[in-house]
Amino acid sequence: MDTTSLDMSEQLKPNKTLEKVKKEQQKLAKLGQKRKKKPNKEGENIHIKILKSNFQKYQTIIFISIAILFAIFIRLHYASMPLIDDWAMQSAVSTYKPNIIEDVNTEFPYYDDFQKQKLIDERLTKILKENKKIIDKKATSLKESYKDPNGQTYIYNIDPYYYYNTAKTNKNDNFLSFISYHLQKFISIFNKDITLMQIMFYIPLIFVCLTIIPLFFITKRFAGDFAALIASILFSIHPEFLKFSLAGIADTNTLNVFFIVIISWIFIELIISTKKILKITYGFLIITLIQLFKFTWSGYYLIIALLVLFIITKTILHFFNKYSNKIKFKNKILIIFSGIILLTISFLSNFNKLLSIIPSKIKAFLGLEHTTGIWPDSYSSIIELKDITLQDLSFRIGGKIIAIILIIFIFYTLFKIIKSKKISNEQLFCVIAIFLFLIPSLKAIRILPFSIPFICILVGVALTKLLTQIKNKIISSLNIEDKSVKFIVIIILSLILIVTIGNPFLKNYSKVNNIIPRMDDSIYNSAIDIKKNSDNNTKISSNDAKIFTWWDKGHFYNAISDQSTFLSASPQMPRTYWQAKALDTDNEDLSKGIIRMIACNGDKKAINYIKKNVSNLEKVNILEEILKLNYTQATEKIKELKIKDKILKFTHCAPPKTFIITTEDMYRRFHTVQKYADWNFENNDDEETYKAFKGFSCIKNKDTFTCQIEKYKIDVNFKTNQSKYNIKKFIY
Repeated sequence: MDTTSLDMSEQLKPNKTLEKVKKEQQKLAKLGQKRKKKPNKEGENIHIKILKSNFQKYQTIIFISIAILFAIFIRLHYASMPLIDDWAMQSAVSTYKPNIIEDVNTEFPYYDDFQKQKLIDERLTKILKENKKIIDKKATSLKESYKDPNGQTYIYNIDPYYYYNTAKTNKNDNFLSFISYHLQKFISIFNKDITLMQIMFYIPLIFVCLTIIPLFFITKRFAGDFAALIASILFSIHPEFLKFSLAGIADTNTLNVFFIVIISWIFIELIISTKKILKITYGFLIITLIQLFKFTWSGYYLIIALLVLFIITKTILHFFNKYSNKIKFKNKILIIFSGIILLTISFLSNFNKLLSIIPSKIKAFLGLEHTTGIWPDSYSSIIELKDITLQDLSFRIGGKIIAIILIIFIFYTLFKIIKSKKISNEQLFCVIAIFLFLIPSLKAIRILPFSIPFICILVGVALTKLLTQIKNKIISSLNIEDKSVKFIVIIILSLILIVTIGNPFLKNYSKVNNIIPRMDDSIYNSAIDIKKNSDNNTKISSNDAKIFTWWDKGHFYNAISDQSTFLSASPQMPRTYWQAKALDTDNEDLSKGIIRMIACNGDKKAINYIKKNVSNLEKVNILEEILKLNYTQATEKIKELKIKDKILKFTHCAPPKTFIITTEDMYRRFHTVQKYADWNFENNDDEETYKAFKGFSCIKNKDTFTCQIEKYKIDVNFKTNQSKYNIKKFIY
């Protein structure tokens, strides 16, 4: 008998596989109907997806390019010297407006002031439009006076001419001169007409663009691409950094910021990296870049200080987090803030001891130490080395709102430390960098630009977080379903935020707008004239002084005339004092004698031959008496005073041909010359003797200027020629 099972239960059960297939077929059918109804939209969606995919793929490159374009655009705008366009327009207004006012008053004597002003504005606008070509022509003519014979705008400021000169003569004792010289040689292969002046004019632009790249990647690691875009744009247009990095300002400041940012980026990558080969590569790059930084600027120690401070802080935080688990939250706050207060007090009380570890050259350069001897403090006239108030500091970093954002972010960082939460290396590094660079900035404003990249990073991250909160909380609470309306609301709120933060920036741009080359045709042509009329057309020995001019013009004449100057790099004592005395005295014999002594290099040595048992003031007076005399008279005088005749070698040598130059802008700053010339040698250690000079400031408005010297105030009106002052005597 067949015993095969006849159980049919499995076959009678519903086939699940068939059901799944049917459902999938139904879905495909529905999808096919949708595609037939809306084929274009589906096609559009595919294109949008492709675009999104490509954008995400190249997002970093696109964002960096946007920031670089911002940097280039704004610097080329100011390179066109918009201030001169304003001058030409103001000149036209001052020419046409008085006649228009007179005509309106004559034609409409019964009109009120409001109606008259409206007519005046309308007529003025009309006549300015009609004469636009004449105004533009005048502006172009004025701009030509700031260009060399090749049509290139002169490089700005004073120090760039030192680097221009060393590059021109192929000395290359610094990285800026070295790269300028070799870049000019390389580009001249393709363009023989390229000049060194043209190369150096655009050097700052190159390094600003290069700085944006590492800054972007530091921020990207911190908070993503969008935050990096905001930080990079903020940095590229920041007015305080812009003042130091305009096209034409070929100084080391832009290079210094570049090296600080790129070394910081590579250092952060070194810490984060887990691969040995990468760590070795990053370490080698850091050492190489520090050496290049050293070749660029003597203050390269700052980046080493930053890296060491970060490592110390990181180590302290490691042990704090390790052993603070059992400590209560309140006690943690007490420990952290007590530690900060104690460190601050210790730092302030031992400030002089801490300074002793800094090389003397750096201290002098940063304005922290001045070796003056019996002479006045020459560094007190350098704006970059002056101290500033906290209010001025907040304005310079971008305004009160930026300052508040930074303070909140710093407290947020401290809160995370207290809560033993993990802090990213980028966040900790930026906070430390801001502290390290902002505190010395209060004493020497030159250091401030080094903090700007890190300020921009933190602000970029903070704004990104704020915008995210606006999007996630404020927008979502409004229950807006329409995507386009949502987008418009986000844009409006973002614009409000940008305007609120951007307003202080706009105020700071007014100072940038006033920057034009300090070199002009009058200086250039006079330097060329000196070169032609010198005994030889080759650069003479550095021991032979040929050109007598105030120190801030020295680099100009040294670079263009190829002749040496009495002073070129910076004010130096006692030479600055003697130059001031020669310019201020009404005794021509004394002025001639001082110039001769400086040409003989006797300004430092001659005074040493006068008896030591007399006061500093008597020494200077005796030396001045000798300088007034001719050689025969001076010989008799030193015998009478029992002074060694070797002094004549430094006071009455046969000097080389000397050119004396005074410039128009010296008269606006002649209080500086007078302060040095009137130095009180009896109270040379007393800060009060030049306290007023250090605090001297003037503000110029349209028709007036106001000068403040301690408690004394002077107001002068150009139009009425009236003045108000609370001093005994004032001559205008």
